[in-house]
Amino acid sequence: MTTTPRATAITDKILGRPILGALLVCTLINGVSLLSTLLLATNGLSYWLNHWQTAPLLTLIGTSTTFLIPWAIMRRGRRALFRREGELLAAFPEMNPDLVLKLSAAGKVDYFNNTTSAYLEKLAIPSSQPELILPANYLDLLTDLSERSAPLVAETRHQDISIEFAMRCLPGCQQVFVAGRDVSRQRRLERDLTETNAQLQLLTDFLDRTLAKYSPQDFNLQFYHKEILSNLLQNPAQPEPHKPQAIFLTSRNLPDNFSGHLYRREPDELWQGPLIDINPQTQDHAITKGMQGAYWQNWDEGNETLLDFQQQFHPEIRRHADVIHGFATYRSADIALIAFYRDHHVEKQDAMLLKSLAVVAAALHRIAKENRRAEDAFFYTIDALARASEANDEDTGDHIKRLNEYSKLLAEEMELEQDFINQIHYSAQMHDVGKIHVHPEVLKKPGKLTDAEFDLIKQHTFYGVKILGDSPHLQMAAEIALCHHEYYNGKGYPRGLKGEEIPLSARIVNLVDVYDALRQKRVYKPAFCHERSLQIITQGDGRTEPDQFDPRVRAAFLAREQEMADIFARLSATGPEET
Repeated sequence: MTTTPRATAITDKILGRPILGALLVCTLINGVSLLSTLLLATNGLSYWLNHWQTAPLLTLIGTSTTFLIPWAIMRRGRRALFRREGELLAAFPEMNPDLVLKLSAAGKVDYFNNTTSAYLEKLAIPSSQPELILPANYLDLLTDLSERSAPLVAETRHQDISIEFAMRCLPGCQQVFVAGRDVSRQRRLERDLTETNAQLQLLTDFLDRTLAKYSPQDFNLQFYHKEILSNLLQNPAQPEPHKPQAIFLTSRNLPDNFSGHLYRREPDELWQGPLIDINPQTQDHAITKGMQGAYWQNWDEGNETLLDFQQQFHPEIRRHADVIHGFATYRSADIALIAFYRDHHVEKQDAMLLKSLAVVAAALHRIAKENRRAEDAFFYTIDALARASEANDEDTGDHIKRLNEYSKLLAEEMELEQDFINQIHYSAQMHDVGKIHVHPEVLKKPGKLTDAEFDLIKQHTFYGVKILGDSPHLQMAAEIALCHHEYYNGKGYPRGLKGEEIPLSARIVNLVDVYDALRQKRVYKPAFCHERSLQIITQGDGRTEPDQFDPRVRAAFLAREQEMADIFARLSATGPEET
């Protein structure tokens, strides 16, 4: 048989008050006695009334006894129950690691256990004011507590300690029981997890942006490393202990050797330390512990001194990373990382974050490595092609090296964009690649060329464009090959372009090609000295006129003419006789 909540509440209320319970028992006993008298006696009512009249005291005693005896028994039982509850309450809280308090209906603290006392002392709260450890609005919370069947939960923070309190008013009781537990570690872990997720999201977004705008020509590994570390390292201007104060980023440069730099954040920039070499086979430093997987460790004050803990780090690390209380390390492929922390207890999530960083760094390192291989192959190919174009000419091949350096020098003097400077530095050498299609007898003819032979020579510009094709990497080389014989005054070939119609790269190569040709001995002319070549370019000689050059390019040449002479001297295999 089940009872309804309302019936249970009524029963608990009656039995919780001895007077009500005794009145109920007394009424039932006397009611049954009166009913039996009325039913069984011939003249029951008269008998009952006569009994009250002849012996009123005896009748009153008999009636009251039925009230007093149940009342006394229930009162004594209730006192015994309260005494037992008191004994349990006195014993249990002292064994409870949580904070336990008992409040009166008015909110006054009637009792608190030893754990609460310890926290009061830790937080410097007077033991005479234990209510200060409760949430500031706890009195407001108590007003609604009697209406709730479930405990009311509230959290408060004192200094760096978070305590979660559960308050409950037991049915039929005018007191409130409060249990509190220290959730500081849980809240710290939640904050750390949130920060870790944010940093992982940062890494993911960074990698996504990097891949979205990836360009082999613009890929700068050092830039990307610094970009990541700037966001993950602790900024001294805004202390965040959960972030590492320094990170040692290394890469394998020999089968058994790693070298790298220590990085840390300064208020306005990322600081990079000197190069550090570590051989894991012979040097037992902390970074070697991450070679087999993610590893983390904290200084244990009970087992070693802080000075002893520092000894496992490379001397350069100890010099620049300040005091280290914990670290995490991981190796991914050819990349090894170790992060150093101060005033932070390193947890698993810190090591997992470092692992993610190491994987991203390793991926970027692999991309950079493949870029270098592709770049080396690319430069080798265009260098071989450029040399092939010179095979039937009179030069040893140094001519194309010099043109690259001349062109870079003038582009820098003109303060052009770095991408333009980089491209012209390898594209200038492709200017005469179309000569592969011109017969050697024409190229090496000692006398004056016929009109037909000169027309054949002019075709090397179109051949050059055809050879170089439509590759975006060779777009500048193609425009140089086609237009480096166009003159600023419109008297060049193959299309007679004039002024700004000629690509800037071709205008630069036009001047440096003429300068280098003047400096070399040809079948139709002697080699000129630097001063004579300078005079011809600036004043003309009938064959070469100053207005065939872009004035801006000519000004840059004059500003750096001595360096042009130095390049020729440095990159000439044989010293030509000069006049």
